[in-house]
Amino acid sequence: MILALEKVKKLVCFLGVKIHTALFCLVETGDFQRFAKGNIYAAYLGLVPGEDSSSDNINRLPLQKRGTVI
Repeated sequence: MILALEKVKKLVCFLGVKIHTALFCLVETGDFQRFAKGNIYAAYLGLVPGEDSSSDNINRLPLQKRGTVI
């Protein structure tokens, strides 16, 4: 339980990741060692970051779920 809580705290540090998303990632993944890089892991989960920026105006959106998790 404590180990899972530490992993949730680490995942919540990312922009757009709240507790619910972090728990979803932990449950779906199980073992993070299967993924060499973060972009491979994000693609596996079907999560993509959103951004609606223009010139100097930077507007970052939360993570969005795309596709189906296998």
